[in-house]
Amino acid sequence: MDERAQLRKWLCELALPLWADRGYDRARARFAERLTFECEPVRDVPLRLMVQARQVAVFCDAERLGWMTGSGEPALAAAHSMIEDFQGKGDLGGWAFACDENGQVVDTTPDLYAHAFALYALSHCHRLDPTGPWLATARDTLAFVQSHFAHPGGGYLPALPAPQHLAQNPLMHLLEALLDLFEASGEDQFANHARDLASLAVTRMIDPATGALPEAFDGDWNPRAENLGNWVEPGHQYEWIWLLDRAERLLGGDHGDAIDGLHRFAVAHGIDAAGFLVDEVEPDGAPRKTSRRLWPHTEGLRAERLLARRGNPSTSTRVEAFARRLREGFLATAPAGGWVDRIDAAGAPLSPDMPASSLYHLAGAIEVLGEMPPA
Repeated sequence: MDERAQLRKWLCELALPLWADRGYDRARARFAERLTFECEPVRDVPLRLMVQARQVAVFCDAERLGWMTGSGEPALAAAHSMIEDFQGKGDLGGWAFACDENGQVVDTTPDLYAHAFALYALSHCHRLDPTGPWLATARDTLAFVQSHFAHPGGGYLPALPAPQHLAQNPLMHLLEALLDLFEASGEDQFANHARDLASLAVTRMIDPATGALPEAFDGDWNPRAENLGNWVEPGHQYEWIWLLDRAERLLGGDHGDAIDGLHRFAVAHGIDAAGFLVDEVEPDGAPRKTSRRLWPHTEGLRAERLLARRGNPSTSTRVEAFARRLREGFLATAPAGGWVDRIDAAGAPLSPDMPASSLYHLAGAIEVLGEMPPA
């Protein structure tokens, strides 16, 4: 069985059953924020909107794609709980950031990253249940984002009140959600906002000389301001490759130069001697943080797979290599269906438990592997 088949088997037979059982509170229709390595929910930690949303999306897809029959019902129940717990309970009337196990809000911060994942979950609910309230809720959420987070220089603020710096990460996930909503609904408003974000990325955020996409920007979308202390995450380089390719396919346009630059930088500077993606490098590519997390390897695997479709002849071996690093470095040493989220440069585990947020990355990569024939 090749690496890709092993990952699909792991997802369907081990991971989804574990997180639908030990990672889901059926009485309250809420997902656990994380599990211990004994597969027990970690108690007394805030339940973040972004984690609830990611798990809702994964289990909606598990039903829709035939990965796990019966997963749609608890996913939609959790989506209803998510709306009840979070929507309209944040400052300024947006979604709250976190609640406790009883659904009581504990953090009212208006956070763009969290709103982006609310939109993402709603799109997946709409795919599974087109007659539900999901699309109307998404429209209301996008209206709130536009009226409160929009930045006068383009793009969006990462949180409210406005922090000192702008950030790429919440914009990346907002683009992801908008593309998904457009594909699910066909509504032009989602496409128009997605097109603006993709344009901002390729014209202002990605360095055309190096292909680097830094994490932080000043108010003019300049990544070189001295007080930023900037860095680049190779995993995000790969995640943007996936999103810009998807933007091309759904919205038209040509982002090939940006995609090639992102890829060159990631391959040249992001992969260590053992074949793992490091967490952070400097904007010039020098090492910065040599630990390794699970999620960049899923994004690398997914992006390298689609680059093969774009005609890059060097990617097929890298797909298998990332799949092997993912399985051996992060999955094989964890309980069945779980993972070690972070390891050091020698491969020793650094994670105290298993964060639920990683399942979204794993499912997304494994879905793409199943969509595409072998290179």
